[in-house]
Amino acid sequence: MPNFQFSLVSPEKLLFGGQVEQVDVPGLEGDFGVLSGHAPIVAVLRPGIVTAMAGTNREKYVVFGGLAEFAEEELTILADSAGLPAGHGRARGLGWGRVLRCFSLAWPAGAAAYRLVTCPSQYSNQL
Repeated sequence: MPNFQFSLVSPEKLLFGGQVEQVDVPGLEGDFGVLSGHAPIVAVLRPGIVTAMAGTNREKYVVFGGLAEFAEEELTILADSAGLPAGHGRARGLGWGRVLRCFSLAWPAGAAAYRLVTCPSQYSNQL
């Protein structure tokens, strides 16, 4: 399968930069996968999990909103906030329980509209 360049950038640092075969992205209008040759796209992200795949390797990152752009065989995600899941070997990550509580605070049952989330800081006193 052909590869393309993928960069995941948070305000603090570049979390991932390299060649991948596929990236699964949590779009505001629904999750979508990006492969080499994908049509150019700009999408708003909701809080969720970004999964980058290259061969048998899968890297997962928690993102709390942002933008994704795919053009000319390059996907760039500019995340409002992002990190590694808890228990990840490379660095201290975000706890899944904390992530799920943040999601439920950002999207309460019956909410009709998307609200911009800068989690965890915006909801840190409620977690």
